Formats: sequence, structure tokens, C-alpha cells
Amino acid sequence: MAARSKIAELESMYGDLHRVIPARVNELGSAKAAAEYFGVAHSTIVVWLKENGYVLKKLYVQFSEMETCES
Repeated sequence: MAARSKIAELESMYGDLHRVIPARVNELGSAKAAAEYFGVAHSTIVVWLKENGYVLKKLYVQFSEMETCES
């Protein structure tokens, strides 16, 4: 279970955690980096994500496809 007091504190500071946590994890590239940003334990973020139905999805694309997507 994620530390409920930390989760409640994050919610009071940032609002809807479904909007905030996944976005920050994606932006920073890892749950560890997001935990450091929020000042909580890595496990708090990971457990919150799992308890709320989030899964890690990685996507591999060929380098030439990336160039066309960025144009």
C-alpha cells in the first residue's frame, strides 16, 4: 500500500493525481525521478501507479520512423 499520508499530501498540493503522477513519470522518464521531484519514496509512486491500474508500456520504433514523426 502506498503511504496514505504522502498520497493525501500530494493530492492536497497538486490536485488530481491521475493527471499529475503519470504525466510527471512520463515527462521525467521514470518513477524514481518522479518520486525525487515529489519528495516521496520511489515505492510510493510505483505502488500508487499499480493500485490505480497503470502499467508500463514501452514502444520500439525504427530510427527512420522517428525522423518522419518529428517532421
